[in-house]
Amino acid sequence: RKTKNGSILTIGRINLDIPEATIRIRRSDNTLRFETGKSGEWQTITTRNLPTNASASKGGIFMSAEQAVSADANVDFAMLVDPALTSDLVLAVRPTEIMYHPTDASGVEFIELTNVGENTLDLAGGEFIEGIRYLFAATSLQPQERIVIAGDRNAFLAFYGKSDIRLAEGSFDGRLADEGERVTFVDADGNVVFSVNYNDSGDWPKRADGFGSSLQVVNLRGDFNNPDHWAASQEVNGTPGVEGQTSPQAIVINEVLTHTDPPFEDAIELYNTSDAPVNVGRWFLSDNSNNYQKYQIPVNTVIAPRGFYVAYQRDFFASNPRVPFALNSAFGDEVHLTQSDAEGNAMAFVDTIAFPAAENGRSMGRFPDGSKSIRTLEYQTFGTQLSNSDAPENLDLFVLGAGASNAEPFVGSVAVSRIMYHPTFGNDEYFELRNLKNREVALFDPNIPQNTWRIRGGVDLDLPTGIRIPPLGRLIVTELEPDVYRSKYEISNAVTIMGPYAGKLDNNGETIRLLRPDSPVMAPDPDAGFVPYLYVDEVKYNNELPWPRAADGLGAGLQRIDLAIDGSDADNWTSFRPGIGTKDDLDEDGMSDVWEKLFGLDPSDASDAFLDTDGDGSLNIEEFLAQTDPTNAESKLRLDSLSLSDDGNRAIVRFQAQSGVTYAIETTAFIQSNAWKEIARTTPTTAPDLLEISLDIIEPLHQFYRLKVVE
Repeated sequence: RKTKNGSILTIGRINLDIPEATIRIRRSDNTLRFETGKSGEWQTITTRNLPTNASASKGGIFMSAEQAVSADANVDFAMLVDPALTSDLVLAVRPTEIMYHPTDASGVEFIELTNVGENTLDLAGGEFIEGIRYLFAATSLQPQERIVIAGDRNAFLAFYGKSDIRLAEGSFDGRLADEGERVTFVDADGNVVFSVNYNDSGDWPKRADGFGSSLQVVNLRGDFNNPDHWAASQEVNGTPGVEGQTSPQAIVINEVLTHTDPPFEDAIELYNTSDAPVNVGRWFLSDNSNNYQKYQIPVNTVIAPRGFYVAYQRDFFASNPRVPFALNSAFGDEVHLTQSDAEGNAMAFVDTIAFPAAENGRSMGRFPDGSKSIRTLEYQTFGTQLSNSDAPENLDLFVLGAGASNAEPFVGSVAVSRIMYHPTFGNDEYFELRNLKNREVALFDPNIPQNTWRIRGGVDLDLPTGIRIPPLGRLIVTELEPDVYRSKYEISNAVTIMGPYAGKLDNNGETIRLLRPDSPVMAPDPDAGFVPYLYVDEVKYNNELPWPRAADGLGAGLQRIDLAIDGSDADNWTSFRPGIGTKDDLDEDGMSDVWEKLFGLDPSDASDAFLDTDGDGSLNIEEFLAQTDPTNAESKLRLDSLSLSDDGNRAIVRFQAQSGVTYAIETTAFIQSNAWKEIARTTPTTAPDLLEISLDIIEPLHQFYRLKVVE
């Protein structure tokens, strides 16, 4: 590799007597093996041990020659990158905590850095250049040591004190945006150490947005732009300079009941997920993130191992309430559980759940007990077996319930039965709704027909009034106009088709919710006329195992096995192969019979779609989609080369294209974020030896490219 100061470090050398060579990187345990191949035989050039903090995106092949060369790299992530873009700081400095929106009581912003390496670092010359501005003077940072950079050093000391916090000299310039922004830190040579684009919306932790928590990293080896790799601090006001508590709390909010008439009243159930008793006395329950201290649990309330505790609405109003409250059933609500000290001061956030509008008498909670997912449940399980049909005077019996294991998730009269979320090119997205009843189901409120059912989540669609599904019948929801879809796929007129919906089904996973209108809120309620929408069914699918792999762009869709069982349980789904879009596909494996016969495959054997006949790393079904030769290892979808133009202002990509296939070039500045942006598209009418495309360089620091076939 060649560094910016001109020095060269050779990590391996081999003399080749051939004009072209294939070089690969292969990982074996914690060793990278650099190999070259000739006639199918691989020869090791050199090996390098992987450090404990290595990330896949740091791998690459670096070649030096008088003229430009192309490299075909078989690695987890393949890219061409300036080998100078590394340093001790790049390898070992990580952002571990960000307080971007402190509470009014604190008002102190800060960023915490940690040395995750095994050697002492000098931060001299390290600089924040985006979001905030701060330049480090000579500053040593020991292995695993943390250092905090504050927006106002004096205010930080006044609020947090010094104690064991390593605090950088001075204060950073600027402010961390409450709505989110990119924060970039570089080393003395300008190499990017990290760049975090945090946000206050989407999947980013809500509590860090001015509600008492900081952002704390939970995956040092992951993508810092992925909200799943961050959590809201459990400790109030964060833990600058020390490691925060990241393991799950033993106590969780397990079930809530929000829409009630006697014999029910609002209720909140806590569950102890541990094998030890937990004293929750003096802890607080609240429905408002602006005031976490509304109802204080009585002193010395102990929840047994795997046990429950229930607080009822009468407790919120009559028994030790600081601020009386009731849960909102029409708009949905949230519940917060916080831990306090002996004086009642909030110390840590224990749990928070948010929930939608609720049907009268139907609770929502975690299934199974203590898990992450909040679901609408089949029936309430607060410790009694009462239902809405029981006499109102049974309310006094209901509030004696001390909690119990939650029921299974509720599935209504209509369920999502099939999903084609990643169709092969030329085909289209759709999903299917199935009537579970032996009677017709109207997808609107019979009393107010203009209030119709809705689909929400990854896609949005408000169904028109008058739509009904016959007994045990189905309804197809598609991204196309219904008439276009019916004609294209020759669907019977007996099947109702709805669409087009807004949005797209995400190939990486998505939520589909089917909602029905409840009765409008009645006067004299100030929200009179508002129409709550209730869950009928919900599916959270994914393209990762144990979800069926064949449904992820390989010609199949998702088929629900038991429509009356939880739609988000991967074990309740299998794959199906529609006979649409491939008129000559006898075995329904997604590959046309003509194409299979052309390359010697078996049109009556669906399993050959998942074979790699030529051993080039691409399945036969993938070769069919790319229209490459499944019997020739040199014929596959790949970027053959990536280079800079002579003026350095454009990137040149080259690849072997097939006529009639539409290709897209996508780019991202952060390969692990999955935030790819399409920057070029082409459909060659002939197949050139090598197609060359010139691209604008969007990100000046570093940029990654990928090639894909457009469906």
